[in-house]
Amino acid sequence: MNSIVKNIFILTSDGTRTTDMNKLISSIDNIKNKFIVFVNQSPIPSNYSGLFEQYTIDYHIIDICHIAPLAAVRNLALDYIENYLSPSDIDRIIYSDDDCYYSQDYCNFLNHENSNDVINVFPVVDENNNFFTSKGVPKIKSIKKIKKQDIMFYTCSISFVLPYKISKGYRFNEKIGLGNVINQGEETDYLERLISGKKINFIFQPNIKIFHPRKTNYPNKVFYSLAYFLSYKCVYSSNKSLYFKYSILFFSKYILFSLFLVWKKKYRGLLFHTLHGVKDGIRDKHLCFN
Repeated sequence: MNSIVKNIFILTSDGTRTTDMNKLISSIDNIKNKFIVFVNQSPIPSNYSGLFEQYTIDYHIIDICHIAPLAAVRNLALDYIENYLSPSDIDRIIYSDDDCYYSQDYCNFLNHENSNDVINVFPVVDENNNFFTSKGVPKIKSIKKIKKQDIMFYTCSISFVLPYKISKGYRFNEKIGLGNVINQGEETDYLERLISGKKINFIFQPNIKIFHPRKTNYPNKVFYSLAYFLSYKCVYSSNKSLYFKYSILFFSKYILFSLFLVWKKKYRGLLFHTLHGVKDGIRDKHLCFN
């Protein structure tokens, strides 16, 4: 008899996206054996419990009732899962955003797929079905293994499903990611530690989509943070191949492009913050990795 696979979603919100949350929860209602660990950053205790009760969902709310870095929030959820849910190796950990939602194909996949020794990756698209991969990065059109040097091009925290067998015991670096001075890189740093020294395959599922609004006009601090993160990893990581190819594209795109348009204030700022990020990242000015 097959064992039951539990799909454990980690979710957080500050209470400002009620409509988006409703759309998200509705989109996973058909997934079997699901459990949501929700970290509530809203000042209202147990916010959203009424929403969860409208659906066939088992859930637990962790009330922190203040805004916190995303990595710290997800670690709280991981602590709860490990200490109170007693997950088995075949269970899955799924990181979700409060403004994303899932296709029916995604639900069907989770209901029927039983593999627990690979990390399945799904494309994130906007509502017009535009992929989030950068221009110049090849689109994957059939199910295939992602090479290690291409992982950063095709993965983000909401795009993969982690078997607990692989993720057991690991936590996010709480000094990086959304809500920190260095607001980028926490999911890749997390994946790096998950796969270090192991033969774990990432399998891309191109026809099973996750929807998320597309963000544009990023502030310069994003470029500073990403330059900081990539520079540190390219110098000090024992898994440099995970970062090298992505770094070449990032730095050639934003440094060279900005140099050609440096007479425009916007691009001067982008160039300055990117170069500043390189300098600070190499010496880990903010002690993010110590």
